[in-house]
Amino acid sequence: MSDKAMTDMYLGLEALEREARRLDRNGQADFAHALRRKAHEMGGALVTIDAILEDAAEASANRVSA
Repeated sequence: MSDKAMTDMYLGLEALEREARRLDRNGQADFAHALRRKAHEMGGALVTIDAILEDAAEASANRVSA
């Protein structure tokens, strides 16, 4: 996955947090909480994907240099 794609995904998570803050200000705490929970799940998945891709790239580089 490209660095730009990863950056865009992290920016999307930041946008979700901004939306959750807006919901809080508008008295919709339940929706804000649900949004944060889903964003947290997606953030965890994104970190996992990023780590898997880095490991794969490292393994591929090691195989080429061997």
